[in-house]
Amino acid sequence: MPVFTIYCCGTAFNRNSQDELVATFAALTAGHEVRTSPYGNAPVTGTYLILEGPGSDTGNGAVMPGVNNPLLGVAKNIANPFIEQQIKAAPRGADAGFIRSFYGETGDTPYSQLTAKANGTGWHDNVLRAVSVVANLHVQPTVINIMGWSRGAVTAIKIANRLWEVFGAVIRVNLFLIDPVHGQVVSQAVEDTRLPPNVRRARIILAVHDVDRPFFDPQDASVVYVENAGATTLEWLPMAGNHSGQVMRTGQGALEAAWRCTWGLALDSLHGWGTVFHAGVGAYAMTPLAYVLAYARMKALWPAAGMLSNRAFVANMNQYVRRPGLYVNNHHEEMFAQAFPQVYRVLHGQALHWAPGELAVQTEAFHRAVSQYGDLMLWLEVTGRAVRSGPRRMITPAWIPVTAPAPVLTPGQAYKARIGKLD
Repeated sequence: MPVFTIYCCGTAFNRNSQDELVATFAALTAGHEVRTSPYGNAPVTGTYLILEGPGSDTGNGAVMPGVNNPLLGVAKNIANPFIEQQIKAAPRGADAGFIRSFYGETGDTPYSQLTAKANGTGWHDNVLRAVSVVANLHVQPTVINIMGWSRGAVTAIKIANRLWEVFGAVIRVNLFLIDPVHGQVVSQAVEDTRLPPNVRRARIILAVHDVDRPFFDPQDASVVYVENAGATTLEWLPMAGNHSGQVMRTGQGALEAAWRCTWGLALDSLHGWGTVFHAGVGAYAMTPLAYVLAYARMKALWPAAGMLSNRAFVANMNQYVRRPGLYVNNHHEEMFAQAFPQVYRVLHGQALHWAPGELAVQTEAFHRAVSQYGDLMLWLEVTGRAVRSGPRRMITPAWIPVTAPAPVLTPGQAYKARIGKLD
């Protein structure tokens, strides 16, 4: 088995969640999920594993983490014959409590669903379950892809660190994480912040907008770090919306653009790293043009759409985005350069060196390209990169100084932005 995939659900979410990214992609993964045995960790088979979120509902194939033994898949604190046999066979004087914990009877058990949601209880069992499954796969993977959201994204970092401790560089790990939130406080613990050398690629989505509740800051660039820059490539990808805006397939306007870009990036990443999906996942594929138009809508609409206040990391957006005044994130710029190479060249200064005749030809081409797409046109106007002038209302590069204020939407444009109508 060359590639194994692990899906980590967020708090209160599980495999049955509707219109949610992690559960949807797990259901679309080819092959079958690993199932553990109540009689010990005999070799197991499967192509993926889904880990329910802390405090999630139980039923229809899902069990709230912390309730069941993560290694054996049966309820904790029962007279499990396998565990009792191990205790009986242990040397005289061995600590039965240690043996029980070693075989999955851990103390990571929630008092209730409410306390599990508040404290994340059960996610340590999820880490133990994931590493145990990998260790007992019939065919050892060479690559493990992990996708997680919220506490599931922090769980993914924990799993990567534990895999590094157990397997070293033998197994390569790729991470696709959406808004990693530890909960209560931003964690400084190594297991929640370090990307160890077994991590080859990490793409981390950060929700730009606040969720208007305390203790919900993400694990951002102020705490997450790469241990070996020669081994790990890390990409930060800010995205419009609050904590759930990128994973829930329900948002409209700027939020629709946000979830479509995130779901497309998830598909591009996991598929590119070797995860195999059923054909139905193609509904979330995005072309460079589709990305550019969605990002343009996102960037143009979020100031006018009544979004909540920005998160604290936005004050340091230049740590995450090369040109934060124009682009949502660096992927936006890359897709724009692919989809509109001529417009990209004009916007970023090559036209300053052209002769007048060539400049006239290029600006005419600029107008023809931009005027086809209302989303693109509004984005460039709102960010101050294009203006309409002359009797033909030609759309031309603004060439305004970097320090000049960006144009303000007229009341009519703001109304159209709020209702998602772009001309």
